[in-house]
Amino acid sequence: MQRWIDSVDRLVTVELGAGTALPTIRRFSERHGPRVVRINLRDPQIDPVKGIGIQGGALEVLIAVDQAFKRHSGT
Repeated sequence: MQRWIDSVDRLVTVELGAGTALPTIRRFSERHGPRVVRINLRDPQIDPVKGIGIQGGALEVLIAVDQAFKRHSGT
């Protein structure tokens, strides 16, 4: 996996519901950033240097992002 990560030019990690009770995914994302999109209903906080936090449920946020892209691209 490290070889693959090293081969990616602009890695973006998208976390869906990764909470604080078992922060393994959060640590992984932050370690392999620098671009993290954290989607979480209760704990979306992240250091702005590492990424952006969006409060909400995964499905609702992904649908909203998809709709925004469609409006922006005109499709």
